[in-house]
Amino acid sequence: MDGLSRHEELGEPLSLVIPFIDRPKVPELVLIYNILEEIAESHRNLRRKTEQKMQRKNVQHEWAKVFSRFDYFFLFIFELLNMAALAVFLRVAWLPTPELREQIL
Repeated sequence: MDGLSRHEELGEPLSLVIPFIDRPKVPELVLIYNILEEIAESHRNLRRKTEQKMQRKNVQHEWAKVFSRFDYFFLFIFELLNMAALAVFLRVAWLPTPELREQIL
């Protein structure tokens, strides 16, 4: 456990766990207790949001890796096609030019 009680892990506020008889009779203590509950709840919410942001960041990082691999793959294919076009051009470039016909129909 990382400092959370069993009830906090379940998401139950402590005010529901502590029976009414065990609550302090001093109103200031109840006020302090309620403030501490609010602080604990806001801390849990902040931690949950931070974990969600980290999860989103990890997912975005994984997708960036996938798309970079796609980029490299398509770059490789493009360069192969360029090499094939260059080979065809160089093969045809040194062929003798055909003679022109006297009359073009």
